Amino acid sequence: MKVTALLPDELVDDIRSLSKRKTLTEALIYVLDEWRSMKKLQFLTKQLKAHPLKFQQGLSAHKIRSLNRKR
Repeated sequence: MKVTALLPDELVDDIRSLSKRKTLTEALIYVLDEWRSMKKLQFLTKQLKAHPLKFQQGLSAHKIRSLNRKR
């Protein structure tokens, strides 16, 4: 998608230097993808805090290893 945006020169310079990409387009794609990944992780972290994982009673690492070895 072609986009026209007004960005501060300092921000663009920082993005170029920190991302170490050849073109501004590559740098922006890299930065936006990293931002998206970070936001997804933050969302999943909030979900886990609100609804922690629950394990079966009596299940241990030793029992899981035994089950995996039987496969």
